[in-house]
Amino acid sequence: MRSSRCVCSRRSFLAGSAGLLALNCFAPGFADSAGGAFPMALFPDGDYEKIDSPSRRYHLSVGPQTVNDQPQLNRLWKESGVTDLWLTAALYGKMPDFDLLDRAAKKTRELGMTPHILSVPFGHPTPIDADPGAFAPSYSPMTRPDGRRGWGCSFHPPVEEIIAEENRTFYQQFGPCNHFLDDDFRLADSPGSVGGCVCPRCKEEFCREAGLSDQRWEELLDDLNSNSGSALHRQWVDYKCDRLTAVFRRCEEAAPQIDLGIMVMRMGSERAGIRLDAYREKLFRVGEEMFNDGAYDPTINKTRELFSVLMHRRFALPGRCFSETTICPDNSLSKENMASKLATSTFADVRNTMFMCNIPADYWPFFEPRMKKEARYHEILKNHPAKGPFKHYWGIAGRYFVGDTAYTLFLAAGVPFEVCSELSDDGWTFLGDNDARSLDRGEIASKGTKCFARVGSQTGRFDRLDETLEALFAFRRTILPRLRSEKIPYIEEEVPIVLGWYPDARAALLWNVEKNPVTVHLRRGDQVAATEIPPLETVLAQEGADGGWRFV
Repeated sequence: MRSSRCVCSRRSFLAGSAGLLALNCFAPGFADSAGGAFPMALFPDGDYEKIDSPSRRYHLSVGPQTVNDQPQLNRLWKESGVTDLWLTAALYGKMPDFDLLDRAAKKTRELGMTPHILSVPFGHPTPIDADPGAFAPSYSPMTRPDGRRGWGCSFHPPVEEIIAEENRTFYQQFGPCNHFLDDDFRLADSPGSVGGCVCPRCKEEFCREAGLSDQRWEELLDDLNSNSGSALHRQWVDYKCDRLTAVFRRCEEAAPQIDLGIMVMRMGSERAGIRLDAYREKLFRVGEEMFNDGAYDPTINKTRELFSVLMHRRFALPGRCFSETTICPDNSLSKENMASKLATSTFADVRNTMFMCNIPADYWPFFEPRMKKEARYHEILKNHPAKGPFKHYWGIAGRYFVGDTAYTLFLAAGVPFEVCSELSDDGWTFLGDNDARSLDRGEIASKGTKCFARVGSQTGRFDRLDETLEALFAFRRTILPRLRSEKIPYIEEEVPIVLGWYPDARAALLWNVEKNPVTVHLRRGDQVAATEIPPLETVLAQEGADGGWRFV
Protein backbone atom coordinates (compact mmCIF):
# COMPACT_ATOMS: atom_id res chain seq x y z
CA MET A 1 0.00 0.00 0.00
CA ARG A 2 1.51 3.29 -1.04
CA SER A 3 1.65 5.89 1.69
CA SER A 4 0.58 8.66 -0.66
CA ARG A 5 -2.40 6.60 -1.79
CA CYS A 6 -3.40 6.38 -5.45
CA VAL A 7 -2.42 9.85 -6.51
CA CYS A 8 -2.39 9.52 -10.28
CA SER A 9 -5.62 7.56 -10.54
CA ARG A 10 -7.51 9.86 -8.18
CA ARG A 11 -6.21 12.97 -9.90
CA SER A 12 -7.01 11.54 -13.32
CA PHE A 13 -10.56 10.82 -12.18
CA LEU A 14 -11.05 14.32 -10.86
CA ALA A 15 -9.54 16.02 -13.86
CA GLY A 16 -11.05 13.75 -16.48
CA SER A 17 -14.54 13.60 -15.07
CA ALA A 18 -14.53 17.35 -14.61
CA GLY A 19 -14.50 17.62 -18.38
CA LEU A 20 -11.09 19.18 -18.99
CA LEU A 21 -11.43 22.10 -16.64
CA ALA A 22 -10.51 25.41 -18.18
CA LEU A 23 -6.81 26.16 -17.97
CA ASN A 24 -7.11 29.83 -17.09
CA CYS A 25 -5.31 30.53 -13.81
CA PHE A 26 -5.79 33.24 -11.28
CA ALA A 27 -4.28 36.61 -12.10
CA PRO A 28 -4.87 39.92 -10.31
CA GLY A 29 -8.50 40.88 -10.71
CA PHE A 30 -9.52 37.50 -12.14
CA ALA A 31 -12.10 36.88 -9.45
CA ASP A 32 -13.75 40.24 -10.03
CA SER A 33 -13.98 39.79 -13.79
CA ALA A 34 -15.19 36.22 -13.51
CA GLY A 35 -17.78 37.12 -10.93
CA GLY A 36 -20.17 38.61 -13.48
CA ALA A 37 -19.28 36.44 -16.43
CA PHE A 38 -21.65 33.56 -15.75
CA PRO A 39 -24.37 34.69 -13.33
CA MET A 40 -25.64 31.47 -11.76
CA ALA A 41 -26.53 29.90 -8.43
CA LEU A 42 -26.46 26.37 -7.11
CA PHE A 43 -29.59 27.22 -5.13
CA PRO A 44 -31.63 29.67 -7.26
CA ASP A 45 -34.67 29.42 -4.99
CA GLY A 46 -32.72 30.34 -1.89
CA ASP A 47 -33.07 26.89 -0.28
CA TYR A 48 -29.40 26.56 0.67
CA GLU A 49 -28.75 25.27 4.17
CA LYS A 50 -25.50 24.39 5.88
CA ILE A 51 -25.10 20.64 6.15
CA ASP A 52 -25.94 19.23 9.57
CA SER A 53 -27.50 15.86 8.80
CA PRO A 54 -29.89 14.52 11.44
CA SER A 55 -29.81 11.09 9.79
CA ARG A 56 -27.67 9.07 7.37
CA ARG A 57 -27.27 10.60 3.92
CA TYR A 58 -25.40 9.37 0.85
CA HIS A 59 -23.27 11.70 -1.28
CA LEU A 60 -21.25 11.26 -4.48
CA SER A 61 -18.23 13.24 -5.67
CA VAL A 62 -18.40 13.51 -9.45
CA GLY A 63 -17.24 15.63 -12.38
CA PRO A 64 -19.83 17.92 -13.98
CA GLN A 65 -19.16 16.43 -17.43
CA THR A 66 -20.32 13.02 -16.19
CA VAL A 67 -23.52 14.52 -14.80
CA ASN A 68 -24.19 16.33 -18.09
CA ASP A 69 -23.40 13.42 -20.43
CA GLN A 70 -24.59 10.26 -18.65
CA PRO A 71 -28.26 10.63 -17.62
CA GLN A 72 -28.59 6.88 -17.07
CA LEU A 73 -25.96 7.08 -14.32
CA ASN A 74 -27.70 10.05 -12.74
CA ARG A 75 -30.92 8.03 -12.45
CA LEU A 76 -29.03 5.03 -11.10
CA TRP A 77 -27.43 7.12 -8.34
CA LYS A 78 -30.80 8.60 -7.40
CA GLU A 79 -32.56 5.22 -7.39
CA SER A 80 -29.82 3.73 -5.21
CA GLY A 81 -30.26 6.36 -2.52
CA VAL A 82 -27.72 9.09 -3.33
CA THR A 83 -29.08 12.42 -2.11
CA ASP A 84 -26.25 14.88 -2.86
CA LEU A 85 -23.73 15.41 -5.67
CA TRP A 86 -20.43 17.23 -5.13
CA LEU A 87 -19.30 18.73 -8.44
CA THR A 88 -15.58 19.06 -9.14
CA ALA A 89 -14.58 22.71 -9.56
CA ALA A 90 -11.04 24.11 -9.25
CA LEU A 91 -8.02 21.81 -9.58
CA TYR A 92 -4.58 22.93 -8.32
CA GLY A 93 -5.15 26.60 -9.09
CA LYS A 94 -7.01 26.06 -12.39
CA MET A 95 -10.55 27.33 -12.57
CA PRO A 96 -13.51 25.41 -14.00
CA ASP A 97 -15.84 25.93 -16.90
CA PHE A 98 -18.64 27.67 -15.01
CA ASP A 99 -21.20 27.02 -17.72
CA LEU A 100 -20.45 23.29 -17.43
CA LEU A 101 -20.94 23.48 -13.67
CA ASP A 102 -24.16 25.43 -14.06
CA ARG A 103 -25.68 22.80 -16.35
CA ALA A 104 -24.60 19.99 -14.01
CA ALA A 105 -26.11 21.76 -11.00
CA LYS A 106 -29.41 22.21 -12.84
CA LYS A 107 -29.52 18.54 -13.83
CA THR A 108 -28.76 17.57 -10.23
CA ARG A 109 -31.66 19.65 -8.94
CA GLU A 110 -34.03 18.33 -11.64
CA LEU A 111 -33.35 14.81 -10.38
CA GLY A 112 -34.18 15.81 -6.81
CA MET A 113 -30.59 15.68 -5.57
CA THR A 114 -28.68 18.54 -3.97
CA PRO A 115 -25.60 20.02 -5.71
CA HIS A 116 -22.46 21.17 -3.89
CA ILE A 117 -18.92 21.99 -5.03
CA LEU A 118 -15.46 20.73 -4.19
CA SER A 119 -12.01 21.80 -5.26
CA VAL A 120 -8.47 20.47 -4.93
CA PRO A 121 -6.17 23.20 -3.60
CA PHE A 122 -2.81 21.41 -3.31
CA GLY A 123 -3.64 17.86 -2.28
CA HIS A 124 -1.64 14.67 -2.51
CA PRO A 125 2.14 14.46 -2.73
CA THR A 126 3.47 13.77 -6.20
CA PRO A 127 7.05 12.91 -7.24
CA ILE A 128 9.15 15.72 -8.61
CA ASP A 129 9.30 14.04 -12.02
CA ALA A 130 5.50 14.05 -12.33
CA ASP A 131 3.88 16.30 -14.90
CA PRO A 132 3.99 19.80 -13.40
CA GLY A 133 1.34 20.83 -15.90
CA ALA A 134 -1.26 19.45 -13.49
CA PHE A 135 -0.65 22.57 -11.39
CA ALA A 136 -1.09 26.24 -12.11
CA PRO A 137 2.18 27.88 -13.28
CA SER A 138 2.43 29.78 -9.99
CA TYR A 139 2.68 26.55 -7.98
CA SER A 140 6.14 25.35 -6.92
CA PRO A 141 7.44 22.02 -5.55
CA MET A 142 8.28 21.33 -1.91
CA THR A 143 11.18 19.68 -0.08
CA ARG A 144 10.48 17.15 2.65
CA PRO A 145 12.56 16.90 5.85
CA ASP A 146 14.35 13.81 4.46
CA GLY A 147 15.46 15.77 1.38
CA ARG A 148 13.00 14.34 -1.15
CA ARG A 149 11.29 16.87 -3.43
CA GLY A 150 7.84 16.74 -4.95
CA TRP A 151 4.58 18.49 -5.74
CA GLY A 152 1.59 18.96 -3.46
CA CYS A 153 1.37 19.21 0.33
CA SER A 154 2.69 22.75 0.38
CA PHE A 155 1.39 26.29 0.00
CA HIS A 156 4.24 28.45 -1.21
CA PRO A 157 3.10 31.93 -2.20
CA PRO A 158 0.83 32.65 -3.96
CA VAL A 159 -1.08 29.40 -3.29
CA GLU A 160 -2.70 30.78 -0.15
CA GLU A 161 -4.00 33.76 -2.10
CA ILE A 162 -5.18 31.48 -4.93
CA ILE A 163 -7.23 29.30 -2.59
CA ALA A 164 -8.86 32.31 -0.96
CA GLU A 165 -9.66 33.85 -4.35
CA GLU A 166 -11.18 30.57 -5.51
CA ASN A 167 -13.58 30.58 -2.58
CA ARG A 168 -14.49 34.22 -3.19
CA THR A 169 -15.11 33.48 -6.88
CA PHE A 170 -17.32 30.51 -6.04
CA TYR A 171 -19.47 32.76 -3.87
CA GLN A 172 -19.71 35.33 -6.66
CA GLN A 173 -20.76 32.59 -9.08
CA PHE A 174 -22.91 30.35 -6.91
CA GLY A 175 -24.01 32.36 -3.91
CA PRO A 176 -24.01 30.63 -0.50
CA CYS A 177 -23.13 26.95 -0.84
CA ASN A 178 -21.12 24.10 0.65
CA HIS A 179 -17.51 23.72 -0.50
CA PHE A 180 -15.01 20.98 0.31
CA LEU A 181 -11.25 21.50 0.06
CA ASP A 182 -10.71 18.04 -1.34
CA ASP A 183 -8.05 15.41 -2.02
CA ASP A 184 -6.65 15.94 1.47
CA PHE A 185 -5.94 19.19 3.24
CA ARG A 186 -2.52 18.44 4.71
CA LEU A 187 1.21 19.05 4.63
CA ALA A 188 2.53 15.49 5.21
CA ASP A 189 2.97 12.91 2.47
CA SER A 190 1.76 9.92 4.53
CA PRO A 191 -0.17 9.21 7.76
CA GLY A 192 3.00 8.53 9.73
CA SER A 193 5.23 11.38 8.58
CA VAL A 194 5.74 14.91 9.86
CA GLY A 195 4.80 17.49 7.26
CA GLY A 196 6.18 20.79 6.14
CA CYS A 197 8.50 22.07 3.46
CA VAL A 198 12.17 22.70 4.36
CA CYS A 199 13.23 24.51 1.20
CA PRO A 200 15.45 27.62 1.70
CA ARG A 201 12.46 29.97 1.62
CA CYS A 202 10.52 27.96 4.23
CA LYS A 203 13.65 27.52 6.34
CA GLU A 204 14.23 31.27 6.40
CA GLU A 205 10.64 31.96 7.34
CA PHE A 206 10.60 29.47 10.24
CA CYS A 207 14.05 30.41 11.58
CA ARG A 208 13.11 34.08 11.56
CA GLU A 209 9.92 33.48 13.49
CA ALA A 210 11.44 30.94 15.90
CA GLY A 211 14.76 32.73 16.33
CA LEU A 212 16.79 29.71 15.19
CA SER A 213 20.39 29.65 14.05
CA ASP A 214 21.59 27.49 11.16
CA GLN A 215 22.97 25.02 13.69
CA ARG A 216 19.61 24.72 15.43
CA TRP A 217 17.95 24.24 12.04
CA GLU A 218 20.17 21.23 11.42
CA GLU A 219 19.19 19.94 14.87
CA LEU A 220 15.53 20.28 13.85
CA LEU A 221 16.06 18.24 10.69
CA ASP A 222 17.82 15.55 12.73
CA ASP A 223 14.96 15.58 15.26
CA LEU A 224 12.32 15.21 12.56
CA ASN A 225 14.12 12.38 10.80
CA SER A 226 14.92 10.55 14.06
CA ASN A 227 11.47 11.12 15.62
CA SER A 228 13.03 12.55 18.76
CA GLY A 229 9.88 14.16 20.12
CA SER A 230 12.01 17.11 21.25
CA ALA A 231 10.69 20.56 22.11
CA LEU A 232 12.02 21.77 18.75
CA HIS A 233 10.17 18.94 16.99
CA ARG A 234 6.93 20.01 18.71
CA GLN A 235 7.58 23.66 17.88
CA TRP A 236 7.85 22.79 14.19
CA VAL A 237 4.57 20.86 14.27
CA ASP A 238 2.77 23.68 16.07
CA TYR A 239 4.15 26.22 13.61
CA LYS A 240 2.92 24.21 10.62
CA CYS A 241 -0.48 23.75 12.28
CA ASP A 242 -0.71 27.51 12.74
CA ARG A 243 0.19 28.10 9.09
CA LEU A 244 -2.27 25.58 7.64
CA THR A 245 -5.06 26.74 9.95
CA ALA A 246 -4.37 30.31 8.80
CA VAL A 247 -4.77 29.20 5.17
CA PHE A 248 -8.18 27.75 6.00
CA ARG A 249 -9.24 30.83 7.97
CA ARG A 250 -8.18 33.13 5.16
CA CYS A 251 -10.22 31.04 2.72
CA GLU A 252 -13.25 31.34 5.03
CA GLU A 253 -12.81 35.09 5.42
CA ALA A 254 -12.75 35.53 1.65
CA ALA A 255 -16.35 34.27 1.49
CA PRO A 256 -17.97 33.88 4.93
CA GLN A 257 -21.26 32.90 3.28
CA ILE A 258 -19.74 29.61 2.04
CA ASP A 259 -19.73 26.61 4.38
CA LEU A 260 -16.18 25.34 4.00
CA GLY A 261 -14.81 21.91 4.89
CA ILE A 262 -11.66 19.81 4.65
CA MET A 263 -10.81 16.28 3.63
CA VAL A 264 -8.34 14.52 5.94
CA MET A 265 -6.18 11.48 5.24
CA ARG A 266 -6.29 8.35 7.42
CA MET A 267 -4.91 9.24 10.88
CA GLY A 268 -4.42 12.81 9.66
CA SER A 269 -3.45 14.95 12.63
CA GLU A 270 -1.16 17.67 13.92
CA ARG A 271 2.03 16.18 12.48
CA ALA A 272 0.48 16.75 9.04
CA GLY A 273 -0.35 20.37 9.90
CA ILE A 274 -3.97 19.55 10.86
CA ARG A 275 -4.79 20.97 14.27
CA LEU A 276 -7.85 18.83 14.76
CA ASP A 277 -9.40 21.10 17.40
CA ALA A 278 -9.56 23.92 14.84
CA TYR A 279 -12.15 22.11 12.69
CA ARG A 280 -14.64 20.84 15.29
CA GLU A 281 -17.61 22.67 13.76
CA LYS A 282 -16.53 22.48 10.12
CA LEU A 283 -17.47 20.07 7.37
CA PHE A 284 -14.97 17.29 7.99
CA ARG A 285 -14.11 14.26 5.82
CA VAL A 286 -12.69 11.55 8.09
CA GLY A 287 -9.56 9.72 7.00
CA GLU A 288 -9.71 6.32 5.33
CA GLU A 289 -7.18 4.58 3.11
CA MET A 290 -7.97 0.93 2.29
CA PHE A 291 -9.14 1.62 -1.26
CA ASN A 292 -8.38 -1.69 -3.01
CA ASP A 293 -8.79 -5.36 -2.19
CA GLY A 294 -5.10 -5.86 -1.45
CA ALA A 295 -5.25 -3.19 1.23
CA TYR A 296 -8.74 -3.85 2.57
CA ASP A 297 -8.77 -7.65 2.86
CA PRO A 298 -6.47 -8.08 5.90
CA THR A 299 -8.45 -7.90 9.15
CA ILE A 300 -5.97 -5.50 10.73
CA ASN A 301 -6.41 -3.00 7.91
CA LYS A 302 -10.15 -2.90 8.51
CA THR A 303 -9.49 -2.10 12.16
CA ARG A 304 -6.87 0.50 11.20
CA GLU A 305 -9.47 2.25 9.07
CA LEU A 306 -12.16 2.03 11.76
CA PHE A 307 -9.70 3.33 14.37
CA SER A 308 -8.97 6.37 12.21
CA VAL A 309 -12.66 7.15 11.73
CA LEU A 310 -13.36 6.80 15.45
CA MET A 311 -10.38 9.03 16.26
CA HIS A 312 -11.46 11.77 13.89
CA ARG A 313 -15.03 11.69 15.22
CA ARG A 314 -13.63 12.92 18.54
CA PHE A 315 -13.00 16.21 16.75
CA ALA A 316 -16.03 16.48 14.46
CA LEU A 317 -19.79 16.79 14.78
CA PRO A 318 -21.74 13.76 13.52
CA GLY A 319 -24.03 15.69 11.19
CA ARG A 320 -21.09 17.64 9.75
CA CYS A 321 -18.89 14.58 9.33
CA PHE A 322 -18.34 12.62 6.08
CA SER A 323 -16.79 9.30 5.19
CA GLU A 324 -14.35 8.79 2.33
CA THR A 325 -15.57 5.72 0.43
CA THR A 326 -13.24 5.28 -2.52
CA ILE A 327 -11.87 2.78 -5.04
CA CYS A 328 -8.28 3.38 -6.11
CA PRO A 329 -7.02 2.53 -8.64
CA ASP A 330 -10.14 1.95 -10.75
CA ASN A 331 -11.86 -1.44 -10.47
CA SER A 332 -9.51 -2.60 -7.68
CA LEU A 333 -12.03 -2.83 -4.81
CA SER A 334 -14.81 -5.41 -5.00
CA LYS A 335 -18.39 -4.31 -4.51
CA GLU A 336 -18.57 -6.56 -1.42
CA ASN A 337 -15.58 -4.84 0.17
CA MET A 338 -16.78 -1.37 -0.73
CA ALA A 339 -20.24 -2.02 0.71
CA SER A 340 -18.60 -3.35 3.86
CA LYS A 341 -16.87 0.01 4.40
CA LEU A 342 -20.29 1.56 5.10
CA ALA A 343 -20.17 -0.08 8.54
CA THR A 344 -17.43 2.22 9.85
CA SER A 345 -19.72 5.26 9.62
CA THR A 346 -22.48 3.43 11.50
CA PHE A 347 -20.13 2.51 14.36
CA ALA A 348 -18.75 6.06 14.58
CA ASP A 349 -22.01 7.98 13.97
CA VAL A 350 -20.68 9.65 10.82
CA ARG A 351 -23.94 10.84 9.23
CA ASN A 352 -22.72 11.45 5.67
CA THR A 353 -21.30 8.75 3.41
CA MET A 354 -19.26 10.20 0.54
CA PHE A 355 -18.64 7.97 -2.47
CA MET A 356 -15.62 9.52 -4.15
CA CYS A 357 -14.67 7.64 -7.26
CA ASN A 358 -15.63 6.14 -10.59
CA ILE A 359 -17.96 3.41 -9.27
CA PRO A 360 -18.98 0.75 -11.84
CA ALA A 361 -22.67 0.92 -12.74
CA ASP A 362 -23.32 -2.65 -11.61
CA TYR A 363 -22.14 -1.82 -8.07
CA TRP A 364 -25.08 0.46 -7.33
CA PRO A 365 -27.89 -2.17 -7.29
CA PHE A 366 -25.66 -4.20 -4.95
CA PHE A 367 -25.10 -1.19 -2.67
CA GLU A 368 -28.75 -0.17 -2.41
CA PRO A 369 -29.92 -2.74 0.19
CA ARG A 370 -26.76 -2.29 2.26
CA MET A 371 -27.15 1.49 2.18
CA LYS A 372 -30.72 1.17 3.40
CA LYS A 373 -29.77 -1.32 6.12
CA GLU A 374 -26.91 0.81 7.47
CA ALA A 375 -29.20 3.86 7.47
CA ARG A 376 -31.81 1.89 9.44
CA TYR A 377 -29.24 0.68 11.98
CA HIS A 378 -27.74 4.15 12.18
CA GLU A 379 -31.12 5.65 13.04
CA ILE A 380 -31.30 3.37 16.09
CA LEU A 381 -27.72 4.03 17.23
CA LYS A 382 -27.19 7.73 16.44
CA ASN A 383 -26.43 10.04 19.36
CA HIS A 384 -25.75 7.03 21.60
CA PRO A 385 -22.06 6.64 22.49
CA ALA A 386 -20.48 3.22 22.27
CA LYS A 387 -19.39 1.84 25.65
CA GLY A 388 -17.07 -0.95 26.63
CA PRO A 389 -14.09 -2.09 28.67
CA PHE A 390 -11.65 -1.94 25.73
CA LYS A 391 -10.47 1.64 25.29
CA HIS A 392 -9.64 3.45 22.05
CA TYR A 393 -7.05 6.13 22.78
CA TRP A 394 -4.82 8.23 20.52
CA GLY A 395 -3.01 10.99 22.36
CA ILE A 396 -0.77 13.96 21.68
CA ALA A 397 2.36 11.85 21.15
CA GLY A 398 0.55 9.68 18.64
CA ARG A 399 -0.65 12.75 16.77
CA TYR A 400 2.60 14.78 16.86
CA PHE A 401 5.42 12.29 16.35
CA VAL A 402 6.49 10.16 13.40
CA GLY A 403 4.96 6.72 12.98
CA ASP A 404 1.75 5.11 11.78
CA THR A 405 1.65 3.02 14.96
CA ALA A 406 -1.87 2.88 16.36
CA TYR A 407 -2.76 -0.42 18.11
CA THR A 408 -6.09 -1.27 16.46
CA LEU A 409 -6.68 -5.03 16.21
CA PHE A 410 -8.40 -5.13 19.61
CA LEU A 411 -11.42 -3.64 17.82
CA ALA A 412 -12.03 -7.06 16.21
CA ALA A 413 -11.73 -9.12 19.42
CA GLY A 414 -15.49 -9.41 20.02
CA VAL A 415 -15.41 -7.14 23.11
CA PRO A 416 -17.15 -3.73 23.26
CA PHE A 417 -14.99 -0.62 23.10
CA GLU A 418 -15.30 3.09 23.70
CA VAL A 419 -13.37 6.12 22.48
CA CYS A 420 -11.48 8.09 25.12
CA SER A 421 -9.86 11.51 24.87
CA GLU A 422 -7.60 10.70 27.84
CA LEU A 423 -6.50 7.60 29.70
CA SER A 424 -9.49 6.38 31.67
CA ASP A 425 -9.96 4.99 35.17
CA ASP A 426 -11.11 1.52 34.16
CA GLY A 427 -10.91 -1.18 31.52
CA TRP A 428 -8.03 -2.00 29.21
CA THR A 429 -6.34 0.52 26.91
CA PHE A 430 -4.26 -0.38 23.86
CA LEU A 431 -1.54 2.15 23.09
CA GLY A 432 0.30 3.00 19.92
CA ASP A 433 4.08 3.08 20.17
CA ASN A 434 4.45 6.85 20.62
CA ASP A 435 1.74 7.08 23.29
CA ALA A 436 3.27 4.09 25.10
CA ARG A 437 6.64 5.84 25.24
CA SER A 438 4.89 9.00 26.43
CA LEU A 439 3.33 6.99 29.27
CA ASP A 440 6.74 5.52 30.10
CA ARG A 441 8.24 9.03 30.28
CA GLY A 442 5.49 10.14 32.66
CA GLU A 443 4.02 12.68 30.22
CA ILE A 444 0.61 11.02 30.54
CA ALA A 445 -0.70 8.84 33.36
CA SER A 446 -3.29 6.14 33.75
CA LYS A 447 -6.18 6.88 36.09
CA GLY A 448 -6.69 3.18 36.62
CA THR A 449 -6.99 1.63 33.18
CA LYS A 450 -4.62 -1.26 32.43
CA CYS A 451 -2.45 -0.36 29.43
CA PHE A 452 -1.00 -2.61 26.73
CA ALA A 453 1.34 -1.89 23.83
CA ARG A 454 3.42 -3.72 21.26
CA VAL A 455 6.64 -2.21 22.60
CA GLY A 456 8.29 -2.96 25.93
CA SER A 457 8.09 -0.68 28.98
CA GLN A 458 11.10 0.70 30.82
CA THR A 459 9.09 1.56 33.92
CA GLY A 460 6.38 -1.09 34.13
CA ARG A 461 3.63 1.40 33.37
CA PHE A 462 2.20 -0.89 30.69
CA ASP A 463 2.45 -4.52 29.60
CA ARG A 464 3.65 -5.75 26.24
CA LEU A 465 1.03 -7.57 24.14
CA ASP A 466 1.61 -8.56 20.53
CA GLU A 467 -0.95 -7.15 18.11
CA THR A 468 -2.22 -10.51 16.86
CA LEU A 469 -5.60 -12.17 17.18
CA GLU A 470 -3.92 -15.11 18.92
CA ALA A 471 -2.45 -12.87 21.63
CA LEU A 472 -5.63 -10.83 22.00
CA PHE A 473 -7.87 -13.88 22.32
CA ALA A 474 -5.46 -15.43 24.85
CA PHE A 475 -5.71 -12.24 26.92
CA ARG A 476 -9.47 -12.15 26.46
CA ARG A 477 -9.82 -15.60 28.07
CA THR A 478 -8.40 -14.17 31.28
CA ILE A 479 -11.10 -11.49 31.54
CA LEU A 480 -14.20 -13.41 30.40
CA PRO A 481 -15.33 -14.20 33.97
CA ARG A 482 -15.27 -10.49 34.76
CA LEU A 483 -17.14 -9.56 31.57
CA ARG A 484 -19.80 -12.13 32.40
CA SER A 485 -20.17 -11.11 36.07
CA GLU A 486 -20.41 -7.42 35.13
CA LYS A 487 -22.92 -8.20 32.37
CA ILE A 488 -20.77 -6.74 29.63
CA PRO A 489 -21.67 -8.30 26.27
CA TYR A 490 -19.09 -10.22 24.26
CA ILE A 491 -18.87 -12.72 21.41
CA GLU A 492 -18.28 -16.23 22.75
CA GLU A 493 -16.40 -17.50 19.70
CA GLU A 494 -12.79 -16.55 19.06
CA VAL A 495 -13.46 -15.12 15.62
CA PRO A 496 -12.77 -11.56 14.41
CA ILE A 497 -15.97 -9.63 15.07
CA VAL A 498 -16.23 -5.90 15.73
CA LEU A 499 -18.76 -5.44 18.52
CA GLY A 500 -20.19 -2.02 19.28
CA TRP A 501 -22.36 -1.80 22.40
CA TYR A 502 -24.77 1.11 22.83
CA PRO A 503 -26.40 0.59 26.24
CA ASP A 504 -28.44 3.81 26.06
CA ALA A 505 -30.03 2.48 22.87
CA ARG A 506 -30.25 -1.07 24.35
CA ALA A 507 -28.53 -2.31 21.20
CA ALA A 508 -25.33 -3.86 19.88
CA LEU A 509 -23.87 -3.81 16.37
CA LEU A 510 -21.88 -6.82 15.13
CA TRP A 511 -19.62 -6.66 12.06
CA ASN A 512 -18.14 -9.78 10.46
CA VAL A 513 -14.85 -8.50 9.02
CA GLU A 514 -14.05 -11.78 7.25
CA LYS A 515 -15.07 -13.13 3.83
CA ASN A 516 -16.70 -16.25 5.31
CA PRO A 517 -20.11 -16.48 7.00
CA VAL A 518 -19.93 -17.11 10.71
CA THR A 519 -22.38 -18.18 13.40
CA VAL A 520 -21.71 -16.44 16.70
CA HIS A 521 -23.23 -16.29 20.16
CA LEU A 522 -23.69 -12.89 21.74
CA ARG A 523 -23.61 -13.23 25.52
CA ARG A 524 -24.47 -10.77 28.25
CA GLY A 525 -24.50 -12.28 31.71
CA ASP A 526 -26.62 -15.42 31.47
CA GLN A 527 -28.42 -14.27 28.32
CA VAL A 528 -27.16 -15.76 25.05
CA ALA A 529 -28.43 -15.32 21.48
CA ALA A 530 -27.07 -16.88 18.30
CA THR A 531 -26.99 -15.43 14.81
CA GLU A 532 -25.33 -16.10 11.49
CA ILE A 533 -23.55 -13.11 9.98
CA PRO A 534 -22.88 -13.21 6.22
CA PRO A 535 -19.43 -12.29 4.93
CA LEU A 536 -18.48 -8.64 5.61
CA GLU A 537 -22.00 -7.87 6.82
CA THR A 538 -23.41 -6.26 9.96
CA VAL A 539 -26.29 -7.35 12.16
CA LEU A 540 -28.00 -5.37 14.90
CA ALA A 541 -29.11 -6.89 18.20
CA GLN A 542 -31.68 -5.18 20.39
CA GLU A 543 -32.13 -5.93 24.07
CA GLY A 544 -35.57 -6.82 25.36
CA ALA A 545 -37.09 -6.09 28.75
CA ASP A 546 -35.90 -9.49 29.98
CA GLY A 547 -32.31 -8.69 29.00
CA GLY A 548 -32.39 -11.09 26.05
CA TRP A 549 -31.22 -10.17 22.53
CA ARG A 550 -33.20 -10.24 19.32
CA PHE A 551 -31.55 -9.64 15.97
CA VAL A 552 -33.10 -7.22 13.48
